[in-house]
Amino acid sequence: MQALTIRHETPTRLARSLGWFSIGIGLAEVAAPRALARFLGVREHPALIRALGLREIASGLGILTARRRNGWLWARVGGDVIDLGLLTAAVPDASGRAAGALVAVAGVTALDVVASRAGRRDGRDEQATRPAKHMIMIDRSCEDLYLFWRNVENFPRVMRDLDSVRALDGGRSHWVGRGRRGTRVEWDAEMEVTGGAPGSSVAWQSVPGSPVETWGAVRFTPRRGGRGTLVEMEMKPGADVTDALRRCKWLIETGEIPTTEGQPAGPSASRAVITRMTRRRAS
Repeated sequence: MQALTIRHETPTRLARSLGWFSIGIGLAEVAAPRALARFLGVREHPALIRALGLREIASGLGILTARRRNGWLWARVGGDVIDLGLLTAAVPDASGRAAGALVAVAGVTALDVVASRAGRRDGRDEQATRPAKHMIMIDRSCEDLYLFWRNVENFPRVMRDLDSVRALDGGRSHWVGRGRRGTRVEWDAEMEVTGGAPGSSVAWQSVPGSPVETWGAVRFTPRRGGRGTLVEMEMKPGADVTDALRRCKWLIETGEIPTTEGQPAGPSASRAVITRMTRRRAS
């Protein structure tokens, strides 16, 4: 746990430090552009220096306040490139201070690049672990949809990354899926019925110690008038729940799932599932 904390907090601390640094240098450029130019030993261009200062302040505020700061970090990198170009042009006719400033800006640029890359990785990690949600209207009753999702062995029919799910005793099930680069992954999960009324939703979660940490839920809300059901699905880490619900809709409503080759996937078995659910409902 300590290693995870260090890994996630260090990029954030660096980004915040760069944000405050950007605001500080920006205020100096806006408030005293001539004094700053004389200190560096370069020609005085107050309007240009103030413009650079405003850019620094905007980048700093964006880094400190924006929900997604990575774009502002890369904006700092772009600003550093501009500063390096201006200082490089000024060095031949300037004092040694300008050369020192050039070296300092190059160092800050390196830090900006490090923070930007770390922010991009964190953004991808956050997106990958963020719950995925979607909802769809299906022309079947809540009971039919509950019976389908209550049977965990139906999950591979609609979830492309699952090869099989086998029901075990005690509400547990054994899952076999495909991880990154098609690697085979196996884990156990527990399922339970949740919600106020029986069959209003089903939920599952991998058991502690599993190689895959995941959970999901499917909720069923009857449409007014009794025609159709609003099905909402949520999974974490993020999965293609939109595709899963679309395939569920095709399967439940038509008994088959279209494929890219234009051939139905398992229509006989799928129709058998729907027939059994219909018979249960009638009885």
